[in-house]
Amino acid sequence: MKNMIKQIGYGLSCPWRATQILFGNKILWKYIFFTWLIAFFFLFLFYILYIVFACIYIAPMAEHLDENIPAKMKKELVKVLLSMGRPEDKAKEKTIEEILHIFFLLLAIVLALIVQAIVNKPINNKISKQVEKIVTGRIVQFKPPPFWKAFKQKMKERFLFFFLSLLFVPVFYIPYLRSVAILLYSSFFAGKAYCEYALDRRYLSYDLKKKKMKKHFFLISSLGLVCFIFLMIPVLNLLFISVNIISGTIASVEKIDYRSSVKKK
Repeated sequence: MKNMIKQIGYGLSCPWRATQILFGNKILWKYIFFTWLIAFFFLFLFYILYIVFACIYIAPMAEHLDENIPAKMKKELVKVLLSMGRPEDKAKEKTIEEILHIFFLLLAIVLALIVQAIVNKPINNKISKQVEKIVTGRIVQFKPPPFWKAFKQKMKERFLFFFLSLLFVPVFYIPYLRSVAILLYSSFFAGKAYCEYALDRRYLSYDLKKKKMKKHFFLISSLGLVCFIFLMIPVLNLLFISVNIISGTIASVEKIDYRSSVKKK
């Protein structure tokens, strides 16, 4: 119990420490500025693509689909639109068109976030390395294992977490536990994702990584809870990604894999 409280306290404190490190080290800003620039560029680009696509295809697509959708389903879709604050006249007259606009706008945002995450990953790794150097005094990067061994370990890890995800499915149907399960699930995987920037450089074996994740479950989940809350804030979530990366790196090099930690002289 005492260890659990310590882990939760440490995990919750990491974002505050990350903010202090961010504002106390100018070297990080040159990387972070580029990640923000890239993120907003892709959001703008995909928004323009959405507008072009909407002008050309959505109206004809809605007209075609309108004939094949049952009246009961349309009534339910109207309720959804009204709950989202859409004008009543548009919700009733252009139900399918409004739904398609919302769907493709959300799709454009999701694709933009995925693409910017892929493009920004090398820069985020550099941010993580700089933070590790600030916190521990050095950057640790072990020699990678052979390709097939690394691939096998990655697949075992993916299968494990996929299996654990399936165990959560029945809980989602229990009214009082559903919200808790979703929050716990999202928090753990958010924390894990940001801790892995530092852990991936160490090329930990599958068994060792699983052991460390299990041992520091409450630390990772509490850290992930804050990261998850940051990610839920529209637009600002792009700015908070850097804070999340710094937080995950701090937790990884100080607690999860503290073997590489050294005291500054």
